[in-house]
Amino acid sequence: MPRRKGAPKTGGRQRGTPNKVTRAVRDVCLALVEDEGYIRAFTTAFRTRKLPPAIELTVWAYAYGKPPTNVHLGGLDELAAALREDLAAHEGHRDT
Repeated sequence: MPRRKGAPKTGGRQRGTPNKVTRAVRDVCLALVEDEGYIRAFTTAFRTRKLPPAIELTVWAYAYGKPPTNVHLGGLDELAAALREDLAAHEGHRDT
């Protein structure tokens, strides 16, 4: 039977509690990355540049922070000025 509007929630997990599968997967992954053999193999692959570029970039980002993603699009001011001039010219023709 559906709960009435405004009635308190009952049952289920407490807010913020991860489900069991999430916790189990996290535990397995944590055990893998803390394994000495894995760390040696990862270090070797990193040093010999045999890791996919995305993995290498992720390691650098975790170590030193993600680089800024500011993009400067040169010429936008000039383009905006040209568009304003074009618009002004067209508005002038419409009045006559």
